[in-house]
Parts: sequence; C-alpha cells; structure tokens
Amino acid sequence: MTEEVTLRPAGLADVAAIDAIYNAARPLEVGDDPEQTRQFRRLPTGTNTMAVLNGQAVGFVTVTREEVRFLYVRPEHHGRGIGRLLLDAALGQIDGLAKLTVFEGNRRAREMYERAGFEVETTVCDVLVMRRRP
Repeated sequence: MTEEVTLRPAGLADVAAIDAIYNAARPLEVGDDPEQTRQFRRLPTGTNTMAVLNGQAVGFVTVTREEVRFLYVRPEHHGRGIGRLLLDAALGQIDGLAKLTVFEGNRRAREMYERAGFEVETTVCDVLVMRRRP
C-alpha cells in the first residue's frame, strides 16, 4: 500500500458511506441475492471505525466487546492491506477472546483472519464462526 490510509471514528455523517461500502462489497460474499443486502439508516451497533484514503471512505469495521461484527472494504481497494489495518484496529479494542463470522466461500477474508490468528470453531450452514485467543 503506497498511499496512506487513515483510520478515524465513524459518526452519524458516515452512515451513507457505510451503506455504500457494505452494498458494494456484500455481493462478493453472497452474490446478487437482494435479500442479502441491507440499508444502513443509522450506525451499526458497536464501535465503528472508518478507513479513509485521499479523503474518501474506503472501508469500515464495527466491533463490540468481543466480536468483529462488520468489516468491509470497497472492492476496488481490496489487496492493499486496508482490511488488515481495520482488523488490527478492531482487535486493539477487544480484551481477551475475539470472535467473528465469515462466509465459507469468502476465501480472501478467511485467509486474512487465519493469518491474524483466528481459527474455525464451527460451521453453521455456509458461515464459519471463528475465534482468536489472546
């Protein structure tokens, strides 16, 4: 990644950007199933962090006490380390055991999580439940 990505807390003014990022990246996980999209009208529950590149929001992560709930990067910015930067920021907010879920077919995300020390705990349908011990 040659350009500098900055992280900042997300606020109410970022809801539209979060919605756009999510809906740009989500089809890579689930295909074009309209039932698998959503519209964010408010910030997701948890602590939200935005990744910003050249003044544009390009990714976000939402974390709760022990869970990485959402982590999405605009597809045109995949492969630049932005997802890992967001994941590391999220893990810095979790004390102890961390968990997340990822679609089994989302190879890129799964490999990133495994490199960060997450292991598959169980599979529910096509969703992997992953945990990382401190």
